[in-house]
Amino acid sequence: MPPPLEPDRDPNVDVSVDIGAELERKLAMVEAMAGVGHWRLDFTTQKMTWSGEVYRIHGVDPTTFDPNLQAGIDAYHPDDRPALIAFIRRAQETGQGFAFKMRLQRISDAATRIVTSRGEVERDAQGAPMALIGVFQDVTEREQAMDQISG
Repeated sequence: MPPPLEPDRDPNVDVSVDIGAELERKLAMVEAMAGVGHWRLDFTTQKMTWSGEVYRIHGVDPTTFDPNLQAGIDAYHPDDRPALIAFIRRAQETGQGFAFKMRLQRISDAATRIVTSRGEVERDAQGAPMALIGVFQDVTEREQAMDQISG
């Protein structure tokens, strides 16, 4: 006779599946299909965390490249870096998020890509800005198609 089920457990759910790992796999599939990645910048440590798609857009290997704030900034076109720095600084000082479209120079081959990003501030228990979280997308092909259509 099988052991009795726990009252809160659904007998149709396989609890041996690691839900976190499964969600990560699904998120990676969605990101790859949509060409959208996610990132996080810790204001205290200046450490960046990138998803696999962000590494791919930058043209770097996640096993050998350690993302940090300066490397992330340096990947942008020199003319776009001051605006990027201002967005980050304003978010840290005021808690205001941002959205932008800028030129990225891929780290692997220096190819110029057009990317969009949106960042929102993550706050600590006292409400102070502690990190930026965001999404990131390579829109180069879309922008080139729009340029061709508009002549």
